[in-house]
Amino acid sequence: MLTTVRGWVSKRKRRYKENGYNLDLAYIMDNIIAMGAPSQGTTGLYRNPMAKVQKFLCERHGAGGYCVYNLCSEEAYAYKPHKFEKVANFPFDDHQVPPLSLIQAFCEHVHKFLAEHPGGVAAIHCKAGKGRTGIMITCYLIYSGQFQDPRQALDFYAERRTYDGKGITNASQERYVEYYARALRAWPERRVVVLQSVRMSGLNWITGKNRGVLVLRCRPS
Repeated sequence: MLTTVRGWVSKRKRRYKENGYNLDLAYIMDNIIAMGAPSQGTTGLYRNPMAKVQKFLCERHGAGGYCVYNLCSEEAYAYKPHKFEKVANFPFDDHQVPPLSLIQAFCEHVHKFLAEHPGGVAAIHCKAGKGRTGIMITCYLIYSGQFQDPRQALDFYAERRTYDGKGITNASQERYVEYYARALRAWPERRVVVLQSVRMSGLNWITGKNRGVLVLRCRPS
């Protein structure tokens, strides 16, 4: 009965039905998973049960071989980091678009994790595992060089995530993938620099009888 209910909730999204599992989950790439939120309590009755997602990831990818990315800003879908081996949070609201800086930070994190864990997988979810998840995965496909054309990336995601080819259906979310692709081409390359010295001139007020105090603070950007 619960399996039937979960099928109704997932609608036209592809489900993983192998080795005794029936989860709202699909492999977009061999190392990229899109899935509905792992849930507990009453919510777990109609969404992905937390315990089964934990078991699936450990069996398929081993302890330490996966990182779960939670995109939910809703308190109801927050969970303790210890629920999985690795958890990264990049939250933004349902049916909305994330800041470009959040997309870039997400893409860099996923890319770094996968580079450091050959054979590992990034398991990405929002509430239903379709709209917000689709934005971030599609942008990562562009970031990582799998696609250059945003439309092709969107279509690829839609085909891999759903049965009816309707992946990201929010027009503003689709446009944002295009904006990110454009921004990425002009994104400044990050450089590591070392501050070796600071030289100041024309500060006569810090000497003499009524001298002040000069404080220099450095903080990461």
